[in-house]
Amino acid sequence: IMNELYVNLVSDVSDKVRVQGSVALRPRQNSFSGMGDLAYLDLAFVDFKPFDQYDITMTAGKFIGIVGIEYRWRNSPDRWAVTPSLLGRYTDGTPVGVKVRGKHFDKRFIYNVGLTNGSNFIDGTRLSDKIDSNSMKTASARLSYDFKFGPVDMLEVGASGEYGAQSGQPSNDPKQSTRGGDLQLQIFNLQLRGQFLWLEVLGGGPNDSKRYTGHGWYVEAMYSLPGLLGLNNLGIYTRYSDRKVNEIDSKYIFVVDVMQITPGVRIDITESVILKAEYSLNLERGVISQINNDVFTSSLVVKF
Repeated sequence: IMNELYVNLVSDVSDKVRVQGSVALRPRQNSFSGMGDLAYLDLAFVDFKPFDQYDITMTAGKFIGIVGIEYRWRNSPDRWAVTPSLLGRYTDGTPVGVKVRGKHFDKRFIYNVGLTNGSNFIDGTRLSDKIDSNSMKTASARLSYDFKFGPVDMLEVGASGEYGAQSGQPSNDPKQSTRGGDLQLQIFNLQLRGQFLWLEVLGGGPNDSKRYTGHGWYVEAMYSLPGLLGLNNLGIYTRYSDRKVNEIDSKYIFVVDVMQITPGVRIDITESVILKAEYSLNLERGVISQINNDVFTSSLVVKF
């Protein structure tokens, strides 16, 4: 399968202004119309750095999210694995709005705050809305600090969250919120990262919106062997994801209670050619019967 052609365009208009846009071309039948290929505008934003002495960036447009850390590796060349974690759907979206990001104290302390039309959920979920059906904006923020010391190349600890009206409905009363924490650790060739999230969507309102509550977490690690066998890098990784969600409306209750274990290997043949292969073991829990839904998948990524 030819999965996606991702085109990223960047232009430095001046020392203080940068414009960026990204388009994803997906050559397969799309789920929106059921016909033809899909061209998707992923990013379209402008960055403005107003100060010479401070690392502060103001952004407006359609940009990557603010909650958690997984959005940093949402595209295939950057992500260790072939697939995102079970939490990626809640943090890897590209909302429309404005945000301010600052880096201080040798770029160890980072803050990121924004106002957007909807949540940081990915497109296609019922809780994502780029245009906004109500008049209340969603506020989101993330704070982090890198405590690196001695042999520790990175020890970043962060906390983030968002709060606003529930997406996809006209009232400001049903609220939607996400909160959580994240961590990154790098010691020599070992990298470890993870995050946890709590989700609460109250539901109700004039159109009797669904109530959606849940929590989840994941942790993943990769050990890198740069230069082995003449390769740019060979990485062995594994990830554990956990997600439990209840979706309730007047007609049904939808329950997700699953954990996922994903070991894999990533081979950077060169800086531009990457080969990945992994096996996802999906384990249903509680009242849910076990389903034969384990998956082996692979991916060839070419970037230039």
